[in-house]
Amino acid sequence: MPSEDAYPAQLQVFLDEKEAGAYSVINLGVPGMNTSQVLHRLPVYVGLYHPETVLIWCGINNAWNVTEASESSGWAFLDGVASRSRLYRLLRVWIHDRQLERTVAHDGKMGRLDLTADVPIAVGPNVQTSFEREGRIETIVPETREFALDSTMRSRAIRDYAAMADYARAAGLSLVFVTYPIELGVFKVANEAMRTVAANTGATLVNSSASLARVPKDRQMFIWAAHPTGPIYREIARDVAALIESRAATR
Repeated sequence: MPSEDAYPAQLQVFLDEKEAGAYSVINLGVPGMNTSQVLHRLPVYVGLYHPETVLIWCGINNAWNVTEASESSGWAFLDGVASRSRLYRLLRVWIHDRQLERTVAHDGKMGRLDLTADVPIAVGPNVQTSFEREGRIETIVPETREFALDSTMRSRAIRDYAAMADYARAAGLSLVFVTYPIELGVFKVANEAMRTVAANTGATLVNSSASLARVPKDRQMFIWAAHPTGPIYREIARDVAALIESRAATR
């Protein structure tokens, strides 16, 4: 799929149409990451980019990817409060960078993930991958299990989503969960977990099933691993942009 059809690119277009130059969409997604991996990187990326709004769209990879699983999310609120300090944000980024440098020094033979490619290489079972952002190289070594739809997948997603919401609230960030447009299997489990956390924490949720419903039936097509195609991404981006613009209007 062309990069301009992807969800982040289309979101940027909608926001620019409203007010050119006022918004900057930064795509930090890596295909294959689970909720714990996203959670653990959230404070680092907040330190790097200082966003006003964070969009969370992940969860289905919990069915097979158990890398970096955390048993407790109690740190998230305190970490969020501390992140209001510029010095603390800089320290978090510095520690993260030193960890990456040690990883690369230990084994610098990994191939890099090109996040600008039309079809980026994904983090997957038994695939060791490194990727680069802002001059920082990070290596992912997935710990996998047999693909399973079970209580472990759901409970882990709920725990991680709740920690993300706690962190964002304490850090003064706007957090938005984006559900998957498919309500089957792993997608349904992830969506239900997001809805549960949104209901319990007051976090905002964009229902992409409603976005999908506006796409003509003959254009409701998906590609590998049930990823949406351009027309579907466009309607999801439209709804996310409308939410962001409405919040900006009330500030």
